[in-house]
Amino acid sequence: MRGAGVLVFLFMLLICFQGYSGEEAGSDEGQEPNCNRYPKIGCPKNYNPLCGTDGRVYSNECLLCLENLKRNFHVRIRKMGEC
Repeated sequence: MRGAGVLVFLFMLLICFQGYSGEEAGSDEGQEPNCNRYPKIGCPKNYNPLCGTDGRVYSNECLLCLENLKRNFHVRIRKMGEC
């Protein structure tokens, strides 16, 4: 009987943690922005929209990076273009 209890417990753990990657939910989706190529004080004014993993549209990758710095948050690129 004890062996069956252990198996049920392991099965429940498997169900609960299925797909768990050890990171925040949603953080594994999208593409990492390349923020190293932009200055930390300003961005170019080119319009190259992208959709962030937070559901917001950013005018370009630099503005997404700048917003991440300001909000101390980590938004990735869900897709190029508007959401």
